[in-house]
Amino acid sequence: MRVVCGILLIIVSGLTVTAQSADVKAYFEGKQVTFRIDMPATNDGVNVYPERAQSLDYIEYNKRLRNHGAAIHRGELATVKEIRISDNSIEVRFGKTARFNVHFARIESWMLTPATLIDALNRYVEFTDSDKSAAQLKPSSDFANGYVRHGVVHVGPRTTYLKEGLKTREVVKLLGEPSAVSRRIEAGRAVAIYEFQRGDGRVLIAEFVGDSLVSSRTETRTVAVVGPTPAVENP
Repeated sequence: MRVVCGILLIIVSGLTVTAQSADVKAYFEGKQVTFRIDMPATNDGVNVYPERAQSLDYIEYNKRLRNHGAAIHRGELATVKEIRISDNSIEVRFGKTARFNVHFARIESWMLTPATLIDALNRYVEFTDSDKSAAQLKPSSDFANGYVRHGVVHVGPRTTYLKEGLKTREVVKLLGEPSAVSRRIEAGRAVAIYEFQRGDGRVLIAEFVGDSLVSSRTETRTVAVVGPTPAVENP
């Protein structure tokens, strides 16, 4: 009985992912967008890593642009020809020699919404306000209504997804080494608190119990700037 239930769960999960992939494809394919950057004329495309502090490797990007020239120039319009979705990336193709490769540590079904892709590419492609609003409000086929779900933190301006239950090593892999680690005892349990600097004065705080993420939040911290001590004149 358990085996049958497991098989049914896998089938339902696969159908859900397929349906949500179809939602993303239907939303973007045929849509015209304006480019904020030049697109290299190479099948390698432009790699974007939304979960990293710097989502675009400018050394790699500039090398490809220098070696291959531009298939699409900044300020030009182009039509999304095809969306391809795999386990950990989404390809946005504009033609044979221009595409974005949007890489994630992994893609879960609740991430397969237009809002996720717009958020990942908004620095490099200009979407209209109506596109952004429609993507945020557009429900998917099943349960991925928007790209922020219960138990999941979305950290801007880059896209980082932290889901409860992730292992410590998985969170560190996504966010890099923590800036501080501390511990406390709460209700008889040892809680490990990891702090990750996210820029703009923001700190992501992840709490783990038994090597599993139990909560996460962001805080904005300001650092007081101490100026020079004013000179005191002798009377």
